[in-house]
Amino acid sequence: MSADPFLQQEIAVRMTQCKFAVPLVLPNADPEKPSQFLLWPLRAVLGQWRSTNGRVQNGNLASTPLPIISCIKLGRCSVSKSQVLNYVLTGLKSSKNTFIHKGMDGGQVPRRLSNGLVELGWYLPTGDIDRDIYQAPFVISNLRGDASNHERCLKLLCQTSSALIIFCGDFKEKEKQLLESCKAMASKLILIDVYGTEGEENTTMEYSGQSLQECLWLPKESVLSGSTLSEEEVANKLCEILKSWVPDSLKPITLEAAAKLAFDIGLNVDESPVCKKAMATVEEILKGLDEGSVEFQQKQLPLQGHLWHRLAEIDKEESKLRKSEKETEPQLQEEKKDILAELKRYKMTPAMKIFIDTLLTKDKIQRTYFLTWLKLRLQLHQTEKLNSFPESQTENLEHEADISVDSDSFWTDSEEETEEQPVNNEGSDVVQCCKTTQEEEQHLHNTENATEHLESTPDLLNSNKEQLHIKDSCEVAKALHSQSLESKTYNLGIEHFFREMGLIFELTHMSGSQNVLRLPKLAVDLL
Repeated sequence: MSADPFLQQEIAVRMTQCKFAVPLVLPNADPEKPSQFLLWPLRAVLGQWRSTNGRVQNGNLASTPLPIISCIKLGRCSVSKSQVLNYVLTGLKSSKNTFIHKGMDGGQVPRRLSNGLVELGWYLPTGDIDRDIYQAPFVISNLRGDASNHERCLKLLCQTSSALIIFCGDFKEKEKQLLESCKAMASKLILIDVYGTEGEENTTMEYSGQSLQECLWLPKESVLSGSTLSEEEVANKLCEILKSWVPDSLKPITLEAAAKLAFDIGLNVDESPVCKKAMATVEEILKGLDEGSVEFQQKQLPLQGHLWHRLAEIDKEESKLRKSEKETEPQLQEEKKDILAELKRYKMTPAMKIFIDTLLTKDKIQRTYFLTWLKLRLQLHQTEKLNSFPESQTENLEHEADISVDSDSFWTDSEEETEEQPVNNEGSDVVQCCKTTQEEEQHLHNTENATEHLESTPDLLNSNKEQLHIKDSCEVAKALHSQSLESKTYNLGIEHFFREMGLIFELTHMSGSQNVLRLPKLAVDLL
């Protein structure tokens, strides 16, 4: 509760990696004040799953539309709702506990703050038919405590959930009204009658002589009798129902859309005006990114373009000459001089101007929001672009792009750790990237020349069919080359903006511009 938003975000990421439930609605310490909807911490949570068509999907779990299956209880019952949800989420044979329940070590500790807490657990299929319980991803939300005491949270879950599961341990006038309200708002409803599990004489819940099903006019399959069933049996029945619903019968929703509904209901959403301002600034900087990372980098980060790549190659060639105790070639020196003269005519682009001005703000909280969201937004763009490629190319592109998705992802049954590359290697990576790109360009140029030569000498061709085949090969080579260039600049990250800022200072600090001279102080402040 007392953690700042950035620590909350880090905690949420680590909790999902450990497959623990993550808070969505946090109750206020003062019961008279509204609870808080935690959207910002969940923006950093990434997930990976394999869909029904066998394709691997990566996504931000706050902005990806997924069905939400919510679970609440009315009254008291001996059946552990959270344990049932653990069985539903991970299977009866699994010992993993996503939700804390009273049957585990420490689960009997009296509640002080968790009543009214809404927490989330994700089911993300792996694509393994033998291991997967369900064939599509979804979210399970769990409301702690008696839902009749937390009507705002109950209303939120009714409006946002694709299906609502209610453990009903009491059925008086208040509960009857709440159930009727839930039936009117919820898309799908499952009632689990657990009346009598605390030792009452009656084992069937009734109101004015009518059963639960008759009183609420519910279909027979929507009411389960849980008073005589174990937690495993209740979970097994729920699994069968959910299997028939997932994925076609459940309407998906994003947590971003749920946050808007929470605000309308009267809950506090954690993203403050400062946070929203920083996020809007990021969107302004990234205008044009949808056209492609290559185009964006050429327009907004031009100092890292082909001239800079060529300059890096010249420096490398000069270094080789010095090591071999040879004099630097005058041609290289002249080319280097011309490139530097061209780079010094640089004018700051709109994206870099906004980037630097935002970093110079005196509001450190806004700056931290800005940098955090810029990093997440670029990462989200990478995952979206990765999802758009054909499946046969996805694995290669994941390797080339070096996107650390798994380090922040929550996969139901499997995880892989990836290590981040040291920042000091970025320069050598870019030089190597430039060298490889030029080799590909030379290869493509040779292919085109060969095609033109063959077309100009018909006697070298056996038939028009062979000509068409060579033309097609050239077109394929061009397409592969274009795709290769895109993939090598695909991993556009926040480090590219900082590198551009460093190049701006390196190339233009002699001009004495006040905007440039303040960059070293800014760099020290960021450290």
